[in-house]
Amino acid sequence: MGMGRWSQFLGTTSACAENTLWIPHHRPAGWNYLRVRGEYLGDRPTGVPRPELPPRARRIHGFQNWQTLYLGTTSACAENTPKNQQTLRKHPNYLRVRGEYLGITEPITFFSRTLLQATFPHSYRIDRQGKELTLTNGNLTITMYGRYGLPYGHYPRLILCWLTKQALRRQYLPISEARIIPLGDNLNQFLRDVGILKGITPDGGIKRADGRQLKYLQEQMRRLFTTVIGIDVTGKNGVKTTERLTNFPISCDTYFEWWDITNPANDDLYDYSYINLSEDFYREIVEGAVPLDMLHLAQISRKPLAIDLYCWATYRISYHKGNTRVTWQQLKAQLGTGYPNTPQGMRDFKKKVIKAIEDVKAAWPEAGITTWENGVRLTGTNPAITKKDQDDFWNDDPNYF
Repeated sequence: MGMGRWSQFLGTTSACAENTLWIPHHRPAGWNYLRVRGEYLGDRPTGVPRPELPPRARRIHGFQNWQTLYLGTTSACAENTPKNQQTLRKHPNYLRVRGEYLGITEPITFFSRTLLQATFPHSYRIDRQGKELTLTNGNLTITMYGRYGLPYGHYPRLILCWLTKQALRRQYLPISEARIIPLGDNLNQFLRDVGILKGITPDGGIKRADGRQLKYLQEQMRRLFTTVIGIDVTGKNGVKTTERLTNFPISCDTYFEWWDITNPANDDLYDYSYINLSEDFYREIVEGAVPLDMLHLAQISRKPLAIDLYCWATYRISYHKGNTRVTWQQLKAQLGTGYPNTPQGMRDFKKKVIKAIEDVKAAWPEAGITTWENGVRLTGTNPAITKKDQDDFWNDDPNYF
């Protein structure tokens, strides 16, 4: 598209958005508000409801201060480019769809509530305790064992989110076929879909992983797909004590055509690289899937404890009554994998959680997550993703079997 005399200096806007007319003596509410393309539908007959905004769009209500009044506002559906001269020379002031810089390719992903009860270590420092960890929370005991060591950090968490979504997409296939998850044929595209590689290059291409990232990915995938999870639940049935003991590996068969990690330019994964989830694990993640907002997740994707806290908050808000309080001891039993059961271990955990709360609040302020004297409090009333959001996503998903 050619540019007029002034547009080369003023920049351009995405075709996803359009601006309001500036009429000094006729200023409707929200004037100069950059809206999603198509939001203006002209006058509507009486009784016709206002149409819903597309996904990732939000209306701005009222004016915050005089600067907003005179400078106008921008829809939360869009974001501006950074002040990078190389980028601006190619795409001057190009207003992109909200989330594009975060590498978001789809608006929704999923996590398993089972794995909220068995979080992996957050860092290598915590993981050094060995190949096995046991978590006890009330009548629930979860044991994790990995012969190469347990996975840790943000990579396995993001991979499990991607796996859960792929498992849901395939749930109406025969079970023997549904649990075989292909990885595609391009490594960098896989890493972008998972959320490890973020954003795009200035010319619109996919960013490439470097050798350090590939080596770390190889290690974490080996650890993740050789992990076995045991869940023991005890209870009372009259005068009798009951026990339910469950053991399942995450994967029963995984095959990779490993790329040459010394040559990041070689990004072929080959069509026959796959993850064959164990049947028990597949059923667990499909039946216990918790929807997550990719825009929220992308903002905390490098912070493992913040990811765990966000997933926990999303799940709890989906069924609580507007005010949940948990103690530090309760939260540590669920999310404090690897922190020692000592006063110093509790102090370290609390310090990390307080920082993670700020990260989650920055990404999702509506969660209403704060601390109180003895732990963490949730006051949010709406889950990050509603049932309607999920239905719309699956209805529009071309890969849903």
